[in-house]
Amino acid sequence: DHLGNNWSIKPGIAYEHFFPIGLGQNSSPPYCINQSAQEKPLFAHAAGIQHEIGLILFALKLINKGLKVIYLGPNLPTQQAQLTAERVNADAIVLSTFLTPSPETQQSIIALAATYKRPVFLGGRGSSKISEKFTLAGGTLLPNELERSTQIVASMI
Repeated sequence: DHLGNNWSIKPGIAYEHFFPIGLGQNSSPPYCINQSAQEKPLFAHAAGIQHEIGLILFALKLINKGLKVIYLGPNLPTQQAQLTAERVNADAIVLSTFLTPSPETQQSIIALAATYKRPVFLGGRGSSKISEKFTLAGGTLLPNELERSTQIVASMI
């Protein structure tokens, strides 16, 4: 009932994504695993993106490198990723887009890279359409190679 009545108000849809993995039951943020790690990037798929497996595998690689991963799953509005990252003091935001994002989502991802005070990473096949503007705004584009992307993120946070 709580989730159904409150997802559409603050903190928004990110709350709905958090709830199934623990936020609704305790005050600490939900992490995939590796509670002892210090670095914690926030992982989410761009709005409209439902394909999770690539980002899940990437998150697991970083967990194996010793990072604490906050995983919010698919179809998350960019503003919700930023609000959640600020709320849990995430060390970075990692966004994935399998398909080319809508023009509105592209603009919000570019704006996130320009305004978020910590690293913002973008990966996935759909990132090629906005890669130049994203990197000019201060974001880091990740290659479509899991091991190389893991090294880049781990070295920058």
